[in-house]
Amino acid sequence: MEDWVETLLRLSSHTYLLAAVVGLGVTLLWARPGSETLRLGPLALDLYYITLGTFGLLFVLSLTHDHDPEVYARGSDEESE
Repeated sequence: MEDWVETLLRLSSHTYLLAAVVGLGVTLLWARPGSETLRLGPLALDLYYITLGTFGLLFVLSLTHDHDPEVYARGSDEESE
């Protein structure tokens, strides 16, 4: 495999972790609890905590995910012939 393809495959395995870290950072820096509320009938949900929970869950799942390079590997040249 070419070097740039291997680099892209390595970077793509950390995409969810990066999205979670950036999402948590943006939420913690700019959002405030209680500023936005989602009302569904009698239920009132604070979007701040929903966002924190969602990005937190994504962070935990991305840390616990086992990345097997063989699963994501491209086929060799011999297989394509």
